[in-house]
Amino acid sequence: IGPSDGHVVPGVLRAAEEHHLKVESLSPSEVATRWPGLRVPPNLSAVYEPAAGFLMVEDCVASHTAAAAELGAELRTDCEVRGWHAAVDQVVFETTQGEWRGKKLIVTAGACAAPLLATVGLKLTVLRKSLFWMKAAGQARHLPTYLFELPTGIFYGFPSLDGNTVKVAEHSGGQAVANPLDVCREIDGEDREQIVKFVTAHLPAASADVCDHATCLYTMSADEKFIVDRHPEFENVVFAAGLSGHGFKFTAVLGRALSDMTLDGGTDLPVGFLSCAGRMI
Repeated sequence: IGPSDGHVVPGVLRAAEEHHLKVESLSPSEVATRWPGLRVPPNLSAVYEPAAGFLMVEDCVASHTAAAAELGAELRTDCEVRGWHAAVDQVVFETTQGEWRGKKLIVTAGACAAPLLATVGLKLTVLRKSLFWMKAAGQARHLPTYLFELPTGIFYGFPSLDGNTVKVAEHSGGQAVANPLDVCREIDGEDREQIVKFVTAHLPAASADVCDHATCLYTMSADEKFIVDRHPEFENVVFAAGLSGHGFKFTAVLGRALSDMTLDGGTDLPVGFLSCAGRMI
């Protein structure tokens, strides 16, 4: 949902045309008829993708790690990587559980990517984001997955998964974090106020009462596109960084691309535009 000449709606329509996705263009009144729990200003447009949905993140992580273990991966948890160095045919990395050696290395360190990729020179900014669960009532329990592009910011949310609350968050904004391992996880008053204003204006059946809260981190690249590339000094090191708050849904395909680049020297997936070349990163 957003201006017809904004960023979100034209982008969705362009992607749908390019990739042959089924979408429906809806007016504010059509949205209100179909989902009374959403209130769309008359000057905005909407695009609905019937086949779209949401991911149960922890279940996805468990499935990926279980599949990796079945294929022979050795999983090390509660093990902090302190640093690494590489030669032509060997990589050594230091951890809190000792030193490890291998022939090749893939770095996907999320909010901690910058220090581990310091020699690449990436300009990564870590942003603190607040997630809220608001009390749901009536039609607020039957929402689609939604995203609003508004003058005050970009807000998104999901259907109620427990029948009692709805998750609402702001995709835009956020506070820069100097140390991702020491981020404040308490409720930020300004973030809460922004969410309450959004809920009051656009989710009429949801309450402004906060039932739960969490903090997440966005690792932003300069142009907000992923960075997927080979290390400029070491052919045996590849990395993905700067997923800018929208990377999780792409983890399966990013994993395949990184695996191809590591094992085969390249990939047939069209990820060349995500390399460092020609970008202000």
